[in-house]
Amino acid sequence: DQEVWCEATNLAGTTSSDKVRLLSKETGVYQPTITLISYREGIVVGNEGDEVTIQIKCSGRPDSVQWTRQPNTGTRLQLTAENTVLTFPSLSSLDTGSYTVSATNSYGAGSLTFNVAMSSGDPS
Repeated sequence: DQEVWCEATNLAGTTSSDKVRLLSKETGVYQPTITLISYREGIVVGNEGDEVTIQIKCSGRPDSVQWTRQPNTGTRLQLTAENTVLTFPSLSSLDTGSYTVSATNSYGAGSLTFNVAMSSGDPS
């Protein structure tokens, strides 16, 4: 096993990523990371009544992927079998809020939080 991270320094300062444990290069198993596809990181905006599909990419071969909504309103989330796509068949104000998707395996967990919002309407 190996632990890796990235550190970058410039005139503004120094920052570093979280440490990730690698099982081996061959297996590709490590602490999961999640990337939001097709939307800016942090926010998903749609029009009322539109079908909105949110897709994520998980790396690190997670054993499980789970989605939650804050506040939890009891809304049933429509997910794919692999839990990598969340679909709102007809977006409504009841769907707006903060969502977190978490992926876990024996090397740790990764998560991504984003907001779902309704478009403010046609600017014209």
